[in-house]
Amino acid sequence: IADHFADRHALLILDNCEHMVEYTAAFVKLLSVEAPGLRLLATSRERLGIAGECLIKLGPLETGADGAAVDLFVQRIQDQAPGFEPTTVELAQIAQVCEHLDGIPLALELAAARAGVLGLSHLLDGMHDRFRMLSSGRGDGTRTLREAIDWSFGLLSDQEQEFFTRCGVFMGSFDLRAAAAVVPDLDPLDVADLLHSLSRKSLIVAEGALGGRFRLLETIRAYAGLRLGEFGLEESIGQLHFEHYRDLVSIDFFAEAGDLDRAVRLAPEWSNIAGALEWGADRGFWLDAAKLASGCLGLWEDAVPTVEGKRWVERILPQIDQGRLEAHMLRYGLSAFEAQLDNFAEVNNLLGQIRESP
Repeated sequence: IADHFADRHALLILDNCEHMVEYTAAFVKLLSVEAPGLRLLATSRERLGIAGECLIKLGPLETGADGAAVDLFVQRIQDQAPGFEPTTVELAQIAQVCEHLDGIPLALELAAARAGVLGLSHLLDGMHDRFRMLSSGRGDGTRTLREAIDWSFGLLSDQEQEFFTRCGVFMGSFDLRAAAAVVPDLDPLDVADLLHSLSRKSLIVAEGALGGRFRLLETIRAYAGLRLGEFGLEESIGQLHFEHYRDLVSIDFFAEAGDLDRAVRLAPEWSNIAGALEWGADRGFWLDAAKLASGCLGLWEDAVPTVEGKRWVERILPQIDQGRLEAHMLRYGLSAFEAQLDNFAEVNNLLGQIRESP
């Protein structure tokens, strides 16, 4: 190959290199010396890591009513049903499907094929079991959604596989401290290395130019959640997740819970805090749930709808045993919060009336 391209100007495309990155890198290094007029375009879920490499990241398609994901979905339905033009309601349903599937092209292709059989409403209802719903069923060698992610998962080391699976417990974004909390046997620096490795391999998304927060696309998180169940880790990792956010949010002085600076810092954690509250309440850990809720006042006032805080306080208060001093204090604090939340709701209602007045 090097001899063939030695004196030529050409473009060579190397496709799907992630399963043999080291060999591909060595091959490209050789060609760069022996065929200086050659340019290479390599597609891979992991960069080759060689000098002169220019990385172009391809994220999912943009979702939303005017996004490329919706355009692709509609085109694929039109391939099956020429002349199809979505109504306003159907367009909204398609946008929801695209949002659930994170704009991942393979998932959209499979979903569009299913839409022709199931209809959009049933397709949306099946998103909770997307891997079963989006099996190709065509017998033409097309990968199912699960098989495609299995492929990437299989390329990970054992340690990477276990860490990635544990990250399936997170809802929304999370930071290094939270990631370290669900792998307590690892040093935080080792956890940082794993986050870096999995983000390079396109299984974890590093948010922002400087990173610091991470997330899994919803479809990837659903896959990790399946693995958690298959490995029998749901309860133990759920417990670690719950304890981390309880300790992060709980506060000894109720007055500090309403501090708005603190609320701003905690706002990115709300999805995980809400998930931890749900996990603890479902298992009857009412005292710990009360501790978690006691630190959320500022969030419920500033960053999260007040009605959400009121719902949680009303759910937790009747379950707290008043016999213990700690429980009594928490009950007292949450009762005060409930009254304050009512005030917030009244103020917001009044502001709404003022905005709508002539």
